[in-house]
Parts: sequence; structure tokens; C-alpha cells
Amino acid sequence: MEIVYQSENNEIFSSKWSEYVSANSLSYRYLPLYIQYSIEYSENIIDNKSFIIMEDNQCVGICFLPLEKINNTLQISLANSFTVAPKSINNRIEKKIYQIIEQICTKESIEKIMFYIDPLSLDNKKFNTLLTFGFIDSSTTDGIINLTLEKDKLWTNLNKSYKPLINGIKKDANFEIMLFDKTCADYDIHESYRKLHKKCSGRRTRLKSTFDRQYEMILQDNALLIGLKYDKKFIGFNYFFHNNKTAIYASGADDPKFEGSKIAIYHPILWTAIEYYHNNKYQSLELSQPCGYNKVNG
Repeated sequence: MEIVYQSENNEIFSSKWSEYVSANSLSYRYLPLYIQYSIEYSENIIDNKSFIIMEDNQCVGICFLPLEKINNTLQISLANSFTVAPKSINNRIEKKIYQIIEQICTKESIEKIMFYIDPLSLDNKKFNTLLTFGFIDSSTTDGIINLTLEKDKLWTNLNKSYKPLINGIKKDANFEIMLFDKTCADYDIHESYRKLHKKCSGRRTRLKSTFDRQYEMILQDNALLIGLKYDKKFIGFNYFFHNNKTAIYASGADDPKFEGSKIAIYHPILWTAIEYYHNNKYQSLELSQPCGYNKVNG
């Protein structure tokens, strides 16, 4: 057994990490480019203790371990929130990973670890396995749409009040819904999304480099941007990450001058995303922040 730390051998670490993600059909949350995006998203990271475990020249376990300092407290977290839990091929390797994490925490005087289990990569485990290693259960709920259903069934499951909002936009010639995936990515339009994101928030909420990483993920076929135009101007965008036939609604931005109007910006965009992923044989679409499950299913 060999432990390879990213800080000591990034070339082998990155290569074997990517092989593991591909071989084990993990979600976008474990993609190297998404992890880099996550690191740039947080402004609190002071070190990166990430490592992989090798056996017989094969990667058998991976662990993303960002170290942050929050109010003079050292912790394993991401932007002072939860970061994705380690992955392994079996219980023996999993146990070894948490032993290494404990050693790192002791050496670095780390006081808190904040892991979450990726709902899109459950590995057929139907319980919070972190409890096995002494973690406190802080489980929450999220909405995941089963895209293996027939399209008619997906439409039937929609909240009835949202259907006329979606149909109204689709039938109105003043509106246009545009999709930007790997085949038609457009950096200038992606910049329009970034600028609208700032306008919607009223301030810059994160580095421009994080938006550039998002654009790179579109080029790598790991993301999708959908925009809604009104009178030939974009008034809303939704951004989605995806990998291995699973996807997540990750970001939304809309023009604040339409706040309080009768224009339903997000409803038709989200339904368009459901159609896109369903047509491309995806299995599931997670509706995480900023979207609650009840916004789509009634």
C-alpha cells in the first residue's frame, strides 16, 4: 500500500485520481477541474492535504482534504461548509483513509471535519457511513429527479401551477431559451452569465477564475449553461454540472429589474434542463441550492 499526497507528487496524484473517478462512475463532485473550482471558490484555504491510496499500481481510494482557518480554528471544510467525503473500493481501504485523516488532524491540530456524502454517488449504501467513524449526523434532504421516467410522467409530476408558466414562455415569440453545451459553448455569453450573476447579487460574490473554471467544464462536457432571453436580451441563466449520467442545478442568476414581474424566469429554464438531460439518457438531476425540490415537483 502506498499513500500519495497531492503536495508531494501532483502528476501521479492527478492521473490516478482521474482514473479512479472514471472507473468508479463518480459524479462531477470528484472531477479534478471541479475540485480546482471549489478551491478557488473558497477564500479560507491555507493548505491542501489531499491524498490517494495505491495498491498494485491501482488507485483504490481518494480523499480531498482542504484545510481552512476559520476564526482561528483549523478545520477540514470548504468555504466554511461541508466538503465531499472520501471514496474507496472497499471497507478496508475506507478504514485506512480515516486513519490517515485522524493522523493528519492530530499532527496539524485540526479541530473539526465537515464531510458530506455525495447523493449522486451513493455506491448502493443507503445510510450515513460517516457515523461509523465517529461523525455527528447532520443529515439533510435534497430533491433528485428520476430521469429514467418517461417524459410524460416527468411533466405530470410537475406542480400544476408551474405548467402554464412554462408553456406561456415557450409559446411567446418575445422569449427565447438558449442552451450552451460542449458543442456550442460561447465565452462571451458565459461572461454575460457572470455579469448578470454580479448584478443579481448586488456585488461580486466570488473570483472571476471560478466562472472561467465553469466555462472550462462546459468545454470538457461536464457542464451546461441555459439562458432565457426577453426582447433579445438575457434576463436569466441557470448553470448545471454533470458527469456519468448524473447532473445538478448549481447556479442561477436573473435580472433584478424583473423582480416582482409576472415573468417566470426559472421555471422554463429548469424544465428545459430536464428535457435536455432526459433526451441525453441521464439518470438523475439533483436540485440543490439555489433550488428547492418543491419549485419543480408539486
